[in-house]
Amino acid sequence: MGLGRYTATATTYTVAVYYPEASCEGTPYNVFVLENATCVDETCADGYISGTVSTHCVSDYQGDIWTAFGNSSYILMEVFNDTECSTFAYGQGFPASGTCEETPDMMYYAIRARVEADGSATVETFNDVKCTSGDLYSADYIDQQTFESHSCSSSENASVQWYFNEGENATPSPDTPTMYAVTALYLETNCEGTPYYVAAVENADCMVEACTTESPSGMHSTHCTQDYKTDMWNTFASASYLLGVGYNDSDCSMFVSAEGIPVTDGCVETPAYSAPSISAQVENDGSALVQMFGDANCSSYAVTGIINIDQKALESHSCSPGATNTSSFHWYFTQGEHSGSGSSNDTVNAGVKTRTFVSILTGAVVTMLVILGV
Repeated sequence: MGLGRYTATATTYTVAVYYPEASCEGTPYNVFVLENATCVDETCADGYISGTVSTHCVSDYQGDIWTAFGNSSYILMEVFNDTECSTFAYGQGFPASGTCEETPDMMYYAIRARVEADGSATVETFNDVKCTSGDLYSADYIDQQTFESHSCSSSENASVQWYFNEGENATPSPDTPTMYAVTALYLETNCEGTPYYVAAVENADCMVEACTTESPSGMHSTHCTQDYKTDMWNTFASASYLLGVGYNDSDCSMFVSAEGIPVTDGCVETPAYSAPSISAQVENDGSALVQMFGDANCSSYAVTGIINIDQKALESHSCSPGATNTSSFHWYFTQGEHSGSGSSNDTVNAGVKTRTFVSILTGAVVTMLVILGV
């Protein structure tokens, strides 16, 4: 197929943390994030004008920003190169002190960011170091609903999401790194080879499970991670797979679950899934087709559900509507090291199956199938 559209290799971000102090200590006055596959860590370097800057190379930039601000409150702005908050451009974190903060290495001279009592927020930048109102450089006013829901706010060619963390004494906010339980299902008794199904759900109380017997057959393992996409990529290893990330709203902001299935030219038995077998393939035009069947052989007369994913949705990962006006998806495809082909009865890497997952994933699986209209 040759469609290496979404390389699920963990995305690497450069997180530049700017400090007013010479020792890279205290609260940073700005944290700036960019995607950078060739990122190089830099411990504590001199700033361009004054102060110091540390550069971190991470896959979880929200967690790194949270660590950088320590006990201090901060506002995080994520900017996207589209109107659907799907193509990441950059991120910036600002101390939410409500006071004037000098910013020697920024395009502006000072910033003042504060969260109001009503839950709204204001971020202002200035062309002088005293935050004089007559020298206002830019201003963002974020209403309470946008700020608390982290909904996608769009303009003509871009969009933004906002977050707030109150610091040490606050109730943990959504910017605190989210923990996910990632469960992989296997036919093999040693949890080796390609899984037939991998699902991620938010679970703050996640517990790691090694290779455990699954019902009605096969095995499963559960990982606890803050980066479920990277964990799935590692789990599928050299195999190609589709990843669907489902949301309980129309703008891809309220995460429900993420589910990965192997892409093959054959039939995949799925004893623990909601269908006895499934097939998933990516076409030459860049679209994808997923079919569920009522028997174990992917018989054409036994089709119980079809998911068509168009080329644009799969390539751009844009927010795609679900079957209802309160559901939506992001879709991804990862081309493995070899795509392989086989007969309709082939399994993947020594057997790939699925089942009706009845432990932590039952709700997630059912939700996704309902959203898709299957």
